[in-house]
Amino acid sequence: MIRVIQYKVLKHQGKDTLSIDGWESGLSAERIQKAINSFNADSLPSSYYRLTKSNADLQLILDAFGVNATLRLPTAVELKQLKYSFDKTAVM
Repeated sequence: MIRVIQYKVLKHQGKDTLSIDGWESGLSAERIQKAINSFNADSLPSSYYRLTKSNADLQLILDAFGVNATLRLPTAVELKQLKYSFDKTAVM
């Protein structure tokens, strides 16, 4: 999965995806893992959630996959739609 993310990020940045040294030129595996682990949703009353603010690396990954995660206090339904948008772009 890390390589898929790295490939998408490199492509999004317009960098060479065939270069042997190219994988780490977008985002390293460590940075990807840290960015993804930082993305959380805290449950709030009335079935709302608060998403953690995206750091620069996470925002780059989301942009590379074409996912809009700028929801303010999303509901469970909106979070499922966000998950579906990740699933949909992973197939492409």
